[in-house]
Order: sequence, then structure tokens, then C-alpha cells
Amino acid sequence: MIVLTESLGESRSHFPLKNCSGQEIDILGLVHFDPLIWREHLSSLRQLFLYVAAFADSPTVSRLKYASFVDRSTTHAVGTNYRSWRFRTIAEPYTLYYPRTTSALQYRVTDAEKVVEQKIQFAELLFQQLQGVRKSAIHVAVIFLDGADLKEEDVRKVSFIVQKQNSGIKILVLLYGYKFLKDTVHLRNTIVVPYVGNTGIEQTLLMALCEQCLPNWVSRVELTLGMHVHSCYRLFVHESVTWSNAMTMCSSFHGGYLTRIETLNELVFVQRLLFNKTKEEAMNKVDSRAFDVYIGLRRDLTSYAKRFHWYTDLGQYLPLVIRHWSQGEPLCGFGVCDCGLWRFQGHWHQDQNENKTYKLDDGWMDTDCSEKLSKSLCEVSLQQQIGINNIFTVKAAAQESFNASLAKGNFLLFEDNIVSVYENVGNKDVLQNVLASVKESPLFDCAEDTGNQRYIPYSLVCDRVDHCSNRRDEKYCFQQDKVYSPTEQQCATDRRCLDGSCLPIQYLNDGELDCKINISRRLTDENPAHDVYLKDYKTCTLICNFDTCINMSQLNDGVDDCGGLDSLDETIGKLPAVNACASSEGKFTWAPKCVYIKDIYGGVVGCRDMSHLSDCENFTCGQGYVKCFNSYCIPQHYLLDMKADCPTGEDEQPFNTRPCTGHFACWESRVCLHADFVCDGHADCPHKDDELNCNTLCPEGFHCTAGSVSVILSKSLDLDSFTDIGARTRYLNLSGMDLSQTEYLFYQVKQRFPKVVTLILSKCNITNIDFHENETLNQYPPFNIQSLDISYNTIHEIFNTEVFSKMLQNINYLNASYNNRLISLKQLRFKFLEILDLSHTGLSYLHGLVFAGLPRLKHLNLSYTLISDFSRQYFPLVLTLHTLNLQGLLIERLEADLFHGVAVSQNLYTDQYQVCCPKVRGSNIPAHACKSPTEAISSCFDLIGLFFQRVLLWLVAVLAFTGNMMVIVYRLIWDRSVLKTGYGLLVTNLGVSDFIMSVYLFVIAGADHFYRGNYVLYDRKWRESIACNSAGFMATLSHETSTLFTLLITLDRLLVIKYPFGQNHISRLSKIAAVIFVWVTGLLLSLIPLLMNFSIYSSNAMCLGLPLTSKRGTGWEFSVGVFVFFNFIMFLFIVYGQYAIFLAISENRIPKTATNMSRLRRAEDITVAKQLSLVVLSNFVCWFPIGLMGLISLGGYYVSDEVYAWTTILLLPLNSAANPILYTIPVLMSKWEKFRHGEQISL
Repeated sequence: MIVLTESLGESRSHFPLKNCSGQEIDILGLVHFDPLIWREHLSSLRQLFLYVAAFADSPTVSRLKYASFVDRSTTHAVGTNYRSWRFRTIAEPYTLYYPRTTSALQYRVTDAEKVVEQKIQFAELLFQQLQGVRKSAIHVAVIFLDGADLKEEDVRKVSFIVQKQNSGIKILVLLYGYKFLKDTVHLRNTIVVPYVGNTGIEQTLLMALCEQCLPNWVSRVELTLGMHVHSCYRLFVHESVTWSNAMTMCSSFHGGYLTRIETLNELVFVQRLLFNKTKEEAMNKVDSRAFDVYIGLRRDLTSYAKRFHWYTDLGQYLPLVIRHWSQGEPLCGFGVCDCGLWRFQGHWHQDQNENKTYKLDDGWMDTDCSEKLSKSLCEVSLQQQIGINNIFTVKAAAQESFNASLAKGNFLLFEDNIVSVYENVGNKDVLQNVLASVKESPLFDCAEDTGNQRYIPYSLVCDRVDHCSNRRDEKYCFQQDKVYSPTEQQCATDRRCLDGSCLPIQYLNDGELDCKINISRRLTDENPAHDVYLKDYKTCTLICNFDTCINMSQLNDGVDDCGGLDSLDETIGKLPAVNACASSEGKFTWAPKCVYIKDIYGGVVGCRDMSHLSDCENFTCGQGYVKCFNSYCIPQHYLLDMKADCPTGEDEQPFNTRPCTGHFACWESRVCLHADFVCDGHADCPHKDDELNCNTLCPEGFHCTAGSVSVILSKSLDLDSFTDIGARTRYLNLSGMDLSQTEYLFYQVKQRFPKVVTLILSKCNITNIDFHENETLNQYPPFNIQSLDISYNTIHEIFNTEVFSKMLQNINYLNASYNNRLISLKQLRFKFLEILDLSHTGLSYLHGLVFAGLPRLKHLNLSYTLISDFSRQYFPLVLTLHTLNLQGLLIERLEADLFHGVAVSQNLYTDQYQVCCPKVRGSNIPAHACKSPTEAISSCFDLIGLFFQRVLLWLVAVLAFTGNMMVIVYRLIWDRSVLKTGYGLLVTNLGVSDFIMSVYLFVIAGADHFYRGNYVLYDRKWRESIACNSAGFMATLSHETSTLFTLLITLDRLLVIKYPFGQNHISRLSKIAAVIFVWVTGLLLSLIPLLMNFSIYSSNAMCLGLPLTSKRGTGWEFSVGVFVFFNFIMFLFIVYGQYAIFLAISENRIPKTATNMSRLRRAEDITVAKQLSLVVLSNFVCWFPIGLMGLISLGGYYVSDEVYAWTTILLLPLNSAANPILYTIPVLMSKWEKFRHGEQISL
């Protein structure tokens, strides 16, 4: 359908031309260069030129000239000369022109206003410069533009720009690919089409330019009040095809469709056309015969009423308001047929004088869509509005009515319209000036899998309308608002169709076949036996809700007698009525005069023969209604509701309706509702937001928004007094209310709030959850609850009886976290449960197969519970979780395939890196899904993860062992006299201390070799073993004693050098006491973690208690105090002592001769400085990084695993390997030099 409209106050279109035949026409075609379709558009232009020439040219005169251009750019250089090009006649060879341009190619149009102006200027330039332009001819330019990226306001601008240009050239713009339309729209001098390729564009252009049809098509022009209609018809005779194939064939012929009869005048014209076409064929036959033609009638199977409508090739349905049906059974035999045909039946008629004449009777019939016919009647129609009063101008409601509607519920004023506050909670533009509490209104999560998050107000949940694409808002609803559902209505057997639907009483014996009822008895709804149901309805003025009889006195009496969603007696009962309907049964004695309104089934309220919609040309619509072109009235909110209601579907053309103001703007639609229809008990908006939150009740101390009720003032609550709550409440938050004294809590909540979908009972002092002893599935329907929060209570047992699985059948989310008294959990049975949160509970034991009754479980949180055993089977044999949270759990027994085949597709959270190892997590959990703290040293296979670190560990161990063994042997065997000095005694004990470190390193290296390849399965066994704790004891003993001995050696050397004559020195006895003190201190510091059961030795595979990570095991304070603060202070003392030694050497130096004093002093100073710097450097490399990283970790910052690993493997034992080199090797080298020079040395 093509609709030409004209805006208020603007001049008429340039088209159609007054006379295409007999006058000169110069047509310029500008095709936009689109790489995919420009050739198709050129072909359409070529065909258009040929057809226009057929009307304009004569055998001797060529009155049509043309020029075709492929415009490769949206801009053109100023001053370009096109004078070498020219207009041609049809008789000349067809030529295309490609204007050269230096600008970049632009295929898509975004700035429509600028591009159209440039195209028009370019067309004007071509008409000025091209050869062959005739001043006496009509100059026409047809411009093709890509409209795929344009918005509605852009299209309106294009039409306005074309309309206002006054260059003398008649401009027609074709915008193709406009995606917001389902049918072609013609705006004055602009045609907007939804398709892209060549789909009958030449027919459309020819009708717009010349008001002519293609050859072999019959033209019809009808001028009615405010409407200029031009239609082209063609009867195709072809091989037998089905109805659908016939529609496709019509569409392939110039964008046509099977004929739609929209007015009585059109019915008469087409009827005469077919009479003439068939009369000659019929007259040649002696016997009577049927002549069948396919037309565009088809049942709308998307509607419950399943009535016949006019069907378009784009899948839309237009209302059938002209009735021309034949009597008798359908052509498909017993049953319901879904397609329509036009049958002409011929017969001979003999008058009184025995003169015979042949007559044809006709009528529409329904037939099986698979029936094949050889004739189809196709049509292409173009309608142009010529009056200025027939555009859908929606009148604003009276100010008094508008203000009254605004105050009826939770509504606000936005852009001069009323909008529902809480249905627009996601619209920032609407709610930018609304209170923050409104913006934070809880929303229902559709949890759609389309990738687009969608949230809706809770008031739209369980309302029998699918607002979520996955139907999650309606799928699990047991307790719903009372509505009359066609598929669930109780009805007699002889009213139940075979497809399960129940027919309304007014559909029985109404002259139209609706469904099969019984195949064996060949019963349909058109059966005399149904009169038994109709005897009580003979006097009914109106029938609603299947079988509710409404008398004349009940219409518009202020009482909603129909009820539910079909409140017809009050919503349309006030309308003017026709006297009677033409019905043989007399059931319908009332119908709204010239008002097209639908019931809840999708059928039209009123006369079945649509007689109440005839003779409506001069009818004036009431407030809240708009008038279709030259026809009946429809409710204002039928405009742009995605369902055609006017005879030609103009109510769904966006350019026919101006933006409305002073009305109710329906949510997520373009529907504009008159203020009088707001909160009137009948939902008119697509999402029913005009009836939501009307005069809602809210208990004191609560916040009520969009179907949600939340507590804002915590207090003790008596549920018996909690009655002021809206019927559409779906979200109930009682957090903080004291419900400890409420018995049978769930039973009471269910009795008072049966429609609640989300229930929050957090921090309510609940100790037990149970149902009333009589609460069974047979006595009461299940809960609507899909989301339940019972966190932060003192519940000790949950859902351990079968009644819970029955009463909470559709629960999807369960939060029982922070129930410290919940210590065990038996088998759960909730077939729709997807999210289960049991974190921070006292759970320490799980029964076998506890989660086996949760087949759809996706997210499970067991974090920070006391569960430590996963050796039993807890899950069903086949289950794929999205997330599993085990943080804070210490799993004692790590086994291969720990979770027994359970898959985790997205995230598995754990504090134990071992759980993420392949052997433990199993093959069903991918590596990227497992999230755990990385282990600095170990891997899933070896205690020392990296080969290079493993080699380095062995090397340091050998160096420490060899060097310190040499020190001990040298001091005890080779140079025993040194033990008599304090320095020798201290150095020897230092060697013993560092030797212990080498033993520790050999123990760790041996354990790494022993567990090679399978370490993860024995990690906990190793860390809790005696060997590991002994190794940790040795490492701590070696660290601390080595540090203290280094400090004593520094102090001893300082006193000897500063006081070379023994003025101040440490006695031998004091040194022995100091050695004993060091060993005792080291033993105490090493034994305290073992005696106090601190976990610092078992916190890592190296058995070291260094506090360099964020883990805080038992005794971490002790570890920080010793390894960070104590050792760091010792390091500072050592550095200061070494510096003091250097100063003392400089002060006590023996004077040298004047000639060599400077050189010798410099050499001695350098030697001493090197020795002292090595001592400081070795201690600095060891203790400064450890102290610094300890402080960083203590401050909550992260120390990388690589740094931690190299610290434990290299830096920490470095001192033990370096000390022999610093304190003993130099002595040995000195004595070796003396021995080489022949000096006597003592052994």
C-alpha cells in the first residue's frame, strides 16, 4: 500500500502530472551510487522512461526525452562543465552518464538535509547545461537516495526541502531501504520504501508521475472526501498455484498484492471488471460452472478470534470491513479454511416470455490454502490525501481532565505528556529530575540470553503479558490477576475447539465458521444444536468474557459488569449505538456506531457483518478517537500500535501522525492515550502501564514503587495488620523487621501476599522456616516466589521436608548466607533453582547428593563455610555450573577429579591453588575458569615449579654446605688456636649456624625430588609433616643465630680496632655467655611457632615463615615481629658497626713516611672499605628486601609471586653461603700468601 499525504498548510504535490500524453516531458534520473543495487535502479528508470514514452509519444513525434546519471558522490565540484552531455529520445541508444568527481565515494547518506539540497542543485545545473533541454517541456528530476541510516525527522526534512524548492523543476525523491517502515509511504514529492532492490519501483513511479498503469493493467481512480485513490488491477491466468504462491507472484509483478476490497465503490468496480473478464468464457458454456479467483483474504491466525483480514505481502493484516460472503460450506469440506477466493457462479435465467439470459452470481468463500487455482487478481494501489483535515491530528484532553488523570496514580509530566513514573525507571531522560529513591526502585531482571540486559518494573510481572523475550516474567507464575484466558476458560464440550480454545458464546451460529469441534460427528460452531446455549442470550445487548450477558440498562452505569480486561460495558457502552445489527439470530442488538474497537480476542465488537461501520463518511469522532480516511473512528491509542485498524492501514504509517501532547505516553511504544482512558479499569497501553500504580496503597513506614514494597523504618511487625498493600505487589522487602514471634511465617506470607515474586526476609530474627501442617499441594497452589532472601538470621535448618519443594516449585534464587546456626544441609529439590548462596554459614557437613535435586543450578556460593570434605558425591551426575565459589574453605583431602565430573564453565573461586590443578579440578573445568591465588614457588606438579630455581636451590645448598664445612674444619682442626680468641669463637659458631641452613636447603631439595610430578596431591601432607616443620625450625634457627653472630662479630672487631691496646674489650667468659645467649634465643624463636601451633611453617611449601604475602594464618603477628622488625633492626646495627670500624681504622693508622704515606693509606683504605662493604652488602641483599617487602605486605599491598619466589630461594640463604667467604676465606688466603713467601705459620 502506498499512501500520499500532505502536511497542513502546505501546497499540493507536483504529481501526478496533469497530462502525460500529448505534452513534452524532459526526465532526469539521478541514481545514487550504491555498489549493490545501482544497476537495478537504473533498470527501473529505463522501464519508467519506456512506459512514459508510450503515453507521451506519437508515431511521428517523440515528446519524451531523458538523461540517466549514476551519481558517485554526495558533493560536486563547483564550475564543472556538463555541456557535452545531452537529453535523448527513446528511439536513440540508451546512454548512461557518470559525473567525474574528486571527492571520496560516499555510499551511505547521513546528513540528509545537506545531501538533498546538493542533489537538487546538481539537477538544476544539469538542466541548465545539458544539450537538448526544451524550455517548453515539463522538467522532472527523479532522485534516488539511500535512506537506511535516516530517522523519521530526517525523512520529514527531505520532504519539506523538496516541497519548498521553486526552481521550476518538479522533483521526486525516492528514499529506499528505510528500515522503520513495513510498507511504502509517499510524502508529497518523496517516496519512502522499506525495500532496497528493484521491487516494482517503475510501477510506483509511473502512478506517481502520470497516474497511469502499466500495459495490461486496468486503472481505477476514485475521488472521495479528502482522498484521491488510484488503483491498478490485473487478472493473471496461470498454472494452478496455491494462495501463498499467488501472493508471491503478485508481489513479483511491480510490487503488487492479491486484491484488497476496501470500499463499496471498489467492490462494485472490481466486481464489474471480473464480470466482463469472465462473461465471454461463461457464455460459451451451456452448463453452469464456477469461476474462482484468488484475492487477498486470509485468516489472522496470530489472533485468538482468527477472523478473516486483508493480507499484505509484508505479513500485515488490514481489517475486513466490507462483507461479500457466499453462503454454504467452505470449499475444503468439513472444517476451517484459512484462505479466501472470489467465486462467480453462472446460471441461465428464463423470463415469462421464455427468453433465456445468462447471469453470474458471486461471493467470497474460504478455502484451504493448499488449494490450487489458475486465476489471481493482483492490485497496486496509490492513495493521496488531498484534504488538510484528514491527517491524524490527536486532540489534547481538556486541562481539567488532564490534571485529573495526572493525579490518579504514580505519574509525572514529561514533555507535555503524562508518563508512568515507575515503568520508566530505566529512562534517565524521564527521571532526571525525579527523586533518587524513585531511580533506585527495584527492577525485575529478565535475564535474557540475547546479550541485551533488560529490566522491567515488578508491576509488569505475572500480569499475563510477556514483557521479556524469554517469558521469564510470566513463565513461573501460579497466582495471577483474574483475567479471562481463552485457552484456560471452562466451557461446555460442544464449545471447545479441537485446538483447545473455548469459543465465546457470541461466536456460535453467527454465520461464520470459526473452528472444528468434533470430527466424528462433523460438528462445527455453526451447528443448530448450539441453539440450546443461545436461548438465554436472545435479549442480551452485549456479550463479553465468553458468556457474560449485558443488558441495555447495564451499559455505562458506572458498574464494571464485564470485569477483567474486557470492561466493554463501561469503556464503549457510552458510545453512540446503531439500532440493530443484521443478524439472523438476533443476538447482537447493540453496536457502537462508526467506531471500530476490538475485544480481548482480537475480534471486532459490534455487528458481524460490519454494518455498524458503514455510512461513516460524515460521522464525527468523539474525544479520544480519531477518524480513518473517509471511514470510521478508532481509539486514539490504536495509532502506531503495530496493528493496522483503518481499512487501508494508514493508522500505522508514522508520517500520518503528528507528535501528540497533552496525553498519556505509553511505555516502550509510540502509542498516545487520551487522558480519560487512564486508570479507567481497562488496560489500553501495550504494556498496561495506564492501569498500573493507580491509587496504590502503601503501609506506613514503607516505600511502595512499581509493584514493590520495601521497609524504610525497622520495627516489630504484626502481619495481621499488614493489609494496606497494592494488589500488584510483586516485590516485598521486610528486611530489618522483627518476625521472631510470627508462627508459620511462610504460610502467613503466602496467605496475605500470594502474588509476590521476590521476598526479602533478611535480618528479621527468624529462627525457623516452616509451613502450616495442612499446607499441601492439593489444598493450596504453589508460591509465585522466584527469589527468596533469608540471609542474616539464626535459622538452623532449611528445606528439609518435601513440602518446600512443592510450595516453592519455581524458586530461581535463594540466599541463605550469614546464618551461623545452619550447620547441615540435606537434599534440596528445586527444579528451577539457578542461584544458591550458602556463604558465611555454619555448614560443616553436607549430605550425599545434597545438590542432586537442583538440575538447573548455575551459581553456587559455599564460601567461608566450614565445609572441608568433598570426597562424597554432592552433585547430579550431569551438571554444568556457571560459577562455584569456594573461597575461605580449607579442603583437607585433595583427590583426583575432586568434583566428580561437575563442569564449571565460567568461574571457580578458591583460595587453594591446588584446586585449580588439572588432576584435582578434572577435565570438565577449563583452566581459564579456575580463579585462585597463584603459588609463588610450587606448581601443580613439583614443589619447586621452575627448573632454573630448582638448579639454583641445589647450587646454593652445595655452596653453603661446602663453605661452612670448611670453616668448621679449619677452625677446629687446622687453626684451633683461634678458638681461644673471641673473634675465632664467634666465627666458628657463625659457620655452624650457616651450616644448619645448608641442611635445610637439602631437605627442601630432597622433598622436591621425592614428590616430582605429583606434588599437588601431597601438598597438604608435606606442609603438615614433621619434615617440613623441622625444616622450618632449622631455617628460622639458622636465620636468627646467623644475624646475631654477625652483630657480635661486628661489635668485637669494633672494640679491637678502636682500642688496640685492650683498654675496652669483651672478656672470653663474656663471649662464651654471649654465644650461649644467641643459641638459646635462636632456639626459642624457632620453637615458639611449634609450641604455639602457629601455621607459619605450614603456610607454604618452602616451610618458611616469611610474612611476605597477604595470607594471614595463625601466628602471622609473630612472624612479622621477628622476620621484619627484629631482623631489620639488627641489620641497621650491623651497618652502623661496620661504618664505625672504618672510621676507627682511619684514626688509629700507624704513621708512614712522608714519601709513601699518601699512597699506602689510600691502598689500605680501599682494601678495608672493600672488606667492610662486602659484609654490609651481603646483609643488605638479604634483610633489606625482606624487611621492605614485609612492610609492603603489612600495609595491604601486593608482593608479586616472582619476587617472593626469588627471595626465598636465593636471597634468604645467600648470607649462609657468603659468610664463609667474608670471614674465613680471606684469612686462609692471607696465610697461604705467607706460606708462599717462606714465613712460618702455625697449624
